[in-house]
Amino acid sequence: MQRIAVWDEDREYAARLTDYLNRHGMGRWTVVMVNSVKEWQELQQQQDLNGVILGNGFSGQLELATISESICCFYLSEEPVSQEKRLYRYAGAGNIQKCLEQYLGIGGMQGITDGIETTAVLSVLDRAENRRRIQHRAAIRNAFYWEMTAYSDYEDAEQGAARILFGIKGRDASLVYKMQEYLMDNTRGSVMAALDFVWDYRELDCEDLEWFFEQLRQMNYREIYVYMDMAAVKDSSICSCFSRFVILSEGIEEYCHREQAVCRLLELMGVSRNGIEIQSVMEWEKGEE
Repeated sequence: MQRIAVWDEDREYAARLTDYLNRHGMGRWTVVMVNSVKEWQELQQQQDLNGVILGNGFSGQLELATISESICCFYLSEEPVSQEKRLYRYAGAGNIQKCLEQYLGIGGMQGITDGIETTAVLSVLDRAENRRRIQHRAAIRNAFYWEMTAYSDYEDAEQGAARILFGIKGRDASLVYKMQEYLMDNTRGSVMAALDFVWDYRELDCEDLEWFFEQLRQMNYREIYVYMDMAAVKDSSICSCFSRFVILSEGIEEYCHREQAVCRLLELMGVSRNGIEIQSVMEWEKGEE
């Protein structure tokens, strides 16, 4: 079992992060808080440590605290960064957990990225034609298409989506057997339409999506396309549930500033710039050939 310390001047933040990591560690690690150099020294004497998460404001104290070369140090940053072992403080505990798993060589949740690819698509211009493009890609690849948006172009489809959302929040083990009944009844693949009230989607968190994606994996889906409207997202940690992010561009210089704005927003939510693809609508359609 790995042992990790959290040392940050914001004790409330450190306590929340410590609690989250312990609850989601699945027995792979133990996380403890440190509040002083003395506590740090005692902790190192009492047990072997594998990693420490350090916040700002400790440069002076760290001169007094000896850190073994065998301990992997992570640094909390106030700004999104792509540097190794730099963790963006506001990216959400789920993203921080995934970084720790990667650098410490610990396996993450099975079933989320193992055997299934989850793609979040954000469109520079939210229009019906772009929704059709994404849904069509999902249909021809036998994938699951989900409109996590503020409105839908499909009529009379909200009730089924609401039942699915209710099943997700209630962890309904029978949802896999009811899913086809709740999805849209058409010949255009598996479609989960948007809810009438976008605020209901904002109740979803990372654990909800992880559970739902696992149910879809059990139904033998190997790809999920989520057309994402950021108005439907409240918990930024859900970004850690996706294998990749695609920004659907119009391919027109006039909208370049919008593309960059969407990129910056995703980075603020903890998504690495290397994990964001920008595709023009022409490139997207070519990928369907």
